[in-house]
Amino acid sequence: MRAQAIVGVAADQGRSRFVQLRSQPPLTLRPTGSGCLHLVASAAGPLGGDELRLTVHVGPRADLELRGLGALLALPGGVARPATMLTELRVADGAWLDARFPPTILGRGCLLHSRLSVELAQHAGLLWSEVTVLGRHAEPSGRAVQTLSVTRGGRPLLRATTDLSDPALYRSPAVLGVARAVGHALVVPPQDPRDEAATHAPTPDTHAMRDGCYGAVHKLAAGHLVCVVGSDARLVTRHLEALVTPLLEQAGGASGGHRRPRA
Repeated sequence: MRAQAIVGVAADQGRSRFVQLRSQPPLTLRPTGSGCLHLVASAAGPLGGDELRLTVHVGPRADLELRGLGALLALPGGVARPATMLTELRVADGAWLDARFPPTILGRGCLLHSRLSVELAQHAGLLWSEVTVLGRHAEPSGRAVQTLSVTRGGRPLLRATTDLSDPALYRSPAVLGVARAVGHALVVPPQDPRDEAATHAPTPDTHAMRDGCYGAVHKLAAGHLVCVVGSDARLVTRHLEALVTPLLEQAGGASGGHRRPRA
């Protein structure tokens, strides 16, 4: 199966409006207000051989808040080919995108290749987060290879790959150990050129939580990458948001009140 979802948002007299909105199951988009959108998992998948693509474009000075309803469950399907998921985010100058995707569950026997490509203008702002769950309850995990590519102002900001295809490697105590869920978030402030220093506040490097979760905040040239691993999606999501919240507060300060970064 091939499915594509496309979102276009533009600023119009101080409000954000959808100028393009098209989707197909299992990527179904439902607007829930001005500049607010939900991604609904409206069918099983992705399955082996599926090709899914989500494209989001936020125009100059527009805002978009993208959320998910229901988890995506990757399954092997009836063909011996990986499922592929390509997500493309384009954010223009003065725009803010808050994209928090639903969890992706790697069902037994699946092979998922996912790629996130982000192009930010020099003064665009972004919060992106996602959580991956390694198998359903009491089930061995499927496999996945996740790649992330981010540019800002036409220059590379981040290149990363999470390889969950070989348990002999990622079950190492130096990687995931016994963790069943891993979450990532990227916070890039909508930087005001008059206030460069606001994006360089010191941040603790690693965090250990009482419930066995572990987190790390990595400082980038512009913004931060947050990673959390733990026993389930609920805990990982909670700790991910706890680490992201102060970064959003910094981002709000860097924007001079112009955008609406929020927890």
